Amino acid sequence: MLSGIGCTGPLFALADWIRSRSGATSAPAESGMAVDASSDTEATIVIRTKEGDTVSISLDTETDATYAFYRRTGTEGAVRAAALTTSTHNEVSVAVQGDLSQEEISDISHLLRRLGRAIRSLLRGHPSAALRRATAGGHADSLAGFSLDVERSNTLTVVQATAGVADPATQITRPATAAPLGPAVPSTALQG
Repeated sequence: MLSGIGCTGPLFALADWIRSRSGATSAPAESGMAVDASSDTEATIVIRTKEGDTVSISLDTETDATYAFYRRTGTEGAVRAAALTTSTHNEVSVAVQGDLSQEEISDISHLLRRLGRAIRSLLRGHPSAALRRATAGGHADSLAGFSLDVERSNTLTVVQATAGVADPATQITRPATAAPLGPAVPSTALQG
């Protein structure tokens, strides 16, 4: 039996040739693998104006992917099945307390662009660049301050199982490898 992703054609022929030369008989064998990956990013921004108005913005992005693979080989032939599912969920919430002037709206817009660049730097694994971008001065004369909280978590789970191999000498396996989803970014709070 061969297990692992991508073992086709010549590898099956090689396993059959090894079995025929060794005199081993092959009982049905099964193998399966499941990979589940998820990423969750949450950001909350609270902006205060000098006139006492408050703007709160919350962002939440969740991404999930699951891959499953099953194979059964035996004297009657081989059966393979694979499935991939993905999902993404985005949520944005905005709350304004007070009446914003045109100057406040303009200053908030500039601040949000700057904080967007800071969040991208943080999620790419560059916390010092994120801090520099978030706290860089600007022409925000109407704003009293802001707070920014960003949290990101990534998980990866890999499960592989093999059963029913009659002769270990005829088993060829290749372990599955998984690349990290990206840098793990700890919860970070920035104050301005």
